[in-house]
Amino acid sequence: MVTPTGSRHADASALEALVDAAAGILAADSLSDTLGRIAHHLAALLDYDELSVYEVDRAAEMLVPVFALGAYADEVMADAFPVTEGVTGWVVSNRRTRNVERADQDPLVAVVVGTEMEPESLVSVPLLVEDRVVAVLNVYRLGIGNSFSDAEVAQVERFATMAALAFDSARQRDTLREQARTDGLTGLLNHRACHERLGEEIARAAALDKPLSVVVLDLDHFKTVNDAYGHAEGDKVLVAAAEKLRSVVREGDVVARLGGEEFALILPGVDALRAEEAAERARAAIAEVGVGGSALSCSGGVAAFPEDAHDAARLLELADGALYWAKRSGRDQSRRYDRRFAGQLSGDGQRAEIEALLAVEGSIVPLFQPVLELATGRVAGYEALARMPGGPFRPPDQWFNQAHRAELGPALEAAALKAALQVPDRPERTFLAVNVSPGALLSPEVRAVLPDDLSGIVIELTEHELFSTEDALDRELVALRARGARIALDDAGNGYAGLQQIIRVAPDILKLDRSLVDGVHADPHRFALLEALISFASTTRAAVCAEGVETFEDLAVLASMDVTYAQGWLLARPGAPWVPAA
Repeated sequence: MVTPTGSRHADASALEALVDAAAGILAADSLSDTLGRIAHHLAALLDYDELSVYEVDRAAEMLVPVFALGAYADEVMADAFPVTEGVTGWVVSNRRTRNVERADQDPLVAVVVGTEMEPESLVSVPLLVEDRVVAVLNVYRLGIGNSFSDAEVAQVERFATMAALAFDSARQRDTLREQARTDGLTGLLNHRACHERLGEEIARAAALDKPLSVVVLDLDHFKTVNDAYGHAEGDKVLVAAAEKLRSVVREGDVVARLGGEEFALILPGVDALRAEEAAERARAAIAEVGVGGSALSCSGGVAAFPEDAHDAARLLELADGALYWAKRSGRDQSRRYDRRFAGQLSGDGQRAEIEALLAVEGSIVPLFQPVLELATGRVAGYEALARMPGGPFRPPDQWFNQAHRAELGPALEAAALKAALQVPDRPERTFLAVNVSPGALLSPEVRAVLPDDLSGIVIELTEHELFSTEDALDRELVALRARGARIALDDAGNGYAGLQQIIRVAPDILKLDRSLVDGVHADPHRFALLEALISFASTTRAAVCAEGVETFEDLAVLASMDVTYAQGWLLARPGAPWVPAA
């Protein structure tokens, strides 16, 4: 049988339209985007008046509307129903298409709450993935005599094959994104999502000229709960505490679990005074959680935008620091951030405080931030950081600066270095990056704790401290490299070090300062400087590491260039030894 030329052209045109539809749908990044593209590309294949997509929720045995177009779209989206009901339920049960010429006369058709039964035709098609119905696509034409032909139904079925794959893939991506943002135990936002959301809320508050506050809460003596009742019971307490916090916040407020027994509240539109009241309400709610017949207590810290800080990381740090002072003051209370807490000691008291810190075993706790290799996504190494008493009111830099003023800088750096190097079982094929100031690197204290074999160790030098002892430092770097160490130059691009210093050190790894990385996707000046530094590194065969990566947009720019490594809160927060990136 010879196919007429017009028919061949029609078939070719239909096939071309399907190919275009497939390309468009599969390019979507999220489920909502996928559904919008399904509606758009299906309209290019055949005429329809209304459309709906129902997802099959197997756990709840319900058909859940996820997309609707038409006069009653809002009513459709509000009306989930059991998986066995209606034409849609029939399609799920039978895993095949149903073409209904007069939906208003078909007894199987269920009327959506809030709508009227009108003359219309319907084709209901299952979205099948490996013989499993993941969703149902319903397409409608209004009026009498507008039914779908067999050829049109076949076209919709071919389209549905691609739509099913796109739907399932998008749903999986959305689920993975949600899991990456959600604390698995409590269902709250995790630390990374909290940081991202806080950044968004700060930007919104700045645009609207509104206040915003953060409350950080920590359950008191929680370790004793785990020790006395076991971790399973401790997990129940954390879940109960999370539920209590959910119950006392307003719609639009954010509750997150930062890790361990620490939680955060983001309070848009709330000034510091009202945030202190919110902290007390939260503490009272948590006190309703009983543990072994006793009430659970917690401590809180409050910081506010814009008076305390203008960025998410700093605001969380200050709230965490206020929390520290609440605990230092006896626990079971909340404190507002007060910058006077940051520098209470002077003179001999400062030296005595450093000496006391050095005298206590375990007072310096090493944290490790994963460093990702951008080409592969694997964790290539970890940067060792130090946590010391005092929280962010006494961040590590303040301790080290105080120690240097008290002529105990090398001793404190050596103690922090020793604490990091003593942590066992670093994963194979990963490096450990440690921060050492040039002056301390030449000291007997630091030399005493560095092992003979420095393979897998990266020594990070801070640019603005490099050049008081140039010749001695040059010799020391040669000796360290001979023992297997790599040398990284920290804070490149922040203005402290010119190219002369970078050329002198000839680093094995050039670390781009966060001030250069933050916002590079939208700033041509940052981009140009970043390009120049990357070009220099490429010419000298140095790797490039971007610090402070906090947005997907910046990460995408870095990944498109010759940036070898990246680290930042977007990828992983500093934490316990050898934890993989989130």
